[in-house]
Amino acid sequence: QFFLFFTPGSKSSVLTSHLLKSRTGEFDLESISFLDLSGMGLQDISCIGDCMGLLHLDISDNSLSDLSHLSELKLLETLNVSCNKLSSLDGIEELSNISSLNLSGNMITSVNSLSCLTKLEHLRVLRLHDSVQGFSNPVCASQENYKKVVCKLLPKLRTLDGERVSGKGADLYEMCDELDAILRGKIMNMLPYNDLQTEHGVALKTIPWNTDKLLSLPHTSMQDKSVEEAEKGFSDVMLQCKKINEDAEKAIRNAKEALWNP
Repeated sequence: QFFLFFTPGSKSSVLTSHLLKSRTGEFDLESISFLDLSGMGLQDISCIGDCMGLLHLDISDNSLSDLSHLSELKLLETLNVSCNKLSSLDGIEELSNISSLNLSGNMITSVNSLSCLTKLEHLRVLRLHDSVQGFSNPVCASQENYKKVVCKLLPKLRTLDGERVSGKGADLYEMCDELDAILRGKIMNMLPYNDLQTEHGVALKTIPWNTDKLLSLPHTSMQDKSVEEAEKGFSDVMLQCKKINEDAEKAIRNAKEALWNP
């Protein structure tokens, strides 16, 4: 097996077999298992089908608008296509072995554009929005309760946007979402100009749990680890709620003082 990484340097909009081989020497492209092509400014990856042995592919931070050339990668397990120009996922339904898919930072505008993912029987981890990196898709803002809609469309998902949506810990995440919406709604209604928005504008779960690692643990360890993570997550949420409440009260006091002391 070969591992192939490209350093961010010279950029070419077209990926060629010669470019792949020149970085590693002459060898059969089918032997590559891990391939990192992130940040290369790629617009055309039509030759990627020659790497039929790929298990893990990172083509994030490019200028791709078409994934149809990935259809030959039948062994692919994880795919990162974040930060591209994708508005359609046509061709991705051919990746029958895919289990983890990162689509954040693209141009997916509707849940209907995700319908092709229903054919991916092994898909368990999906990311459309990344609150830490600030990557998202239009559908995350335009579709009300998009997470619930996506989970209904893809009932076998375990993790969506870094959050557990099934199994241990899923109930806690749902409660956090509801609590976050309530708190942010009340704060926004109380203040004409919300200085808290910059600090608390993202969801309370700013740092996602390492669910990929959690899913790889043995069953017994997974149960213990899940309980531990749930307890830690709940504690963190409560601390952030307390901080938000304190900051909100302080902002209200300051606003009142400003009104009475022009």
